[in-house]
Amino acid sequence: MGISFDPEGFVVGRNGHFYVSDEYGPSIYEFLPDGVFVREFTQPANVLPRDANRSNVSSLSSVIVTHGRQRNRGFEGLAINPDGSRLFALLQDPLAEEGSNAGCDNTCTPPGRFGRNARIVVFSTVTGKSIAQYIYQLESLTTVNARVPMNVFNPNAQGTSIGLSAMTALNDHEFLVAERDNRGFGVDNPTGSTPVSTKRIYRIDVKGATDVSRVSLAETSTLPTDVVPVTKSLFLDVLAELEQAGSMVPEKIEGLTIGPRLADGSYELLLASDNDFSVTQNNSGTQFDVCTNRETSRQVAIDAGCPPGMSLIPTFLISFKIKLSGNDVTLSATERTRSIR
Repeated sequence: MGISFDPEGFVVGRNGHFYVSDEYGPSIYEFLPDGVFVREFTQPANVLPRDANRSNVSSLSSVIVTHGRQRNRGFEGLAINPDGSRLFALLQDPLAEEGSNAGCDNTCTPPGRFGRNARIVVFSTVTGKSIAQYIYQLESLTTVNARVPMNVFNPNAQGTSIGLSAMTALNDHEFLVAERDNRGFGVDNPTGSTPVSTKRIYRIDVKGATDVSRVSLAETSTLPTDVVPVTKSLFLDVLAELEQAGSMVPEKIEGLTIGPRLADGSYELLLASDNDFSVTQNNSGTQFDVCTNRETSRQVAIDAGCPPGMSLIPTFLISFKIKLSGNDVTLSATERTRSIR
């Protein structure tokens, strides 16, 4: 294992084993139900972080990553197919070199921050090795910025501030995927005042998508004519639903799963947010608790307690009702927002 670990995805196999994805490595680990470590999956070379000399970069290193997964942009989402034979790991953003920042030299922001082509890496649970990679195209920056005309994202935010954060399987080839920006109620915006553009669930299909395991998109945001990305269609505009319900919109919606069957035959679609422990830090690395009353905020010493009328930023569990019928998955026509807490 590596010297640091940031688990982001979690699924349970038909054999009862736990599979955990990590955004730092990026890595995938397998455990027995009692927590005993089984193995680490073998990562394809192109996703491993490397510097300009093509040397491997530790997740804790301050060296600039120029190839492979961007810093802290590894496997955010993890899904398993119904028979448990394959894992689908979702990179949060494009690889560091896969984008276009034309006109910049090697000291500029890595091209991936200007890109929209994120990768889904497929693994065999038998061999522990990757067997395919597919391209998921993020919304275009033009589309994202059209929803926040007075607070637009800069071009180098496309592949860092906008990205993928969770996925769950519907069948062998279809998935629900969470795509989001970095805005909303959180440690960087404790009053929730900055306009939010993207909190969306897409239904995607990898059937027919091109295996790009051996395809490099270095220094380009344009897919080759023979590369077909996964298909995607909007399943749920979470931002619109939360605003309609009068709820605060959390910054980091990072959990997504289909819950139990309800009495009326529908199912719960469960979303969860990450509050970053309601902790921030200054430039010297000193950490503080973030307290807020949603109108103003204050940083206090860790575990010092919030001033009267303020509290730490909470996590949110958000529930929607959906209908599952064979391969058909739809939002229920009634009681769409079941609970927000």
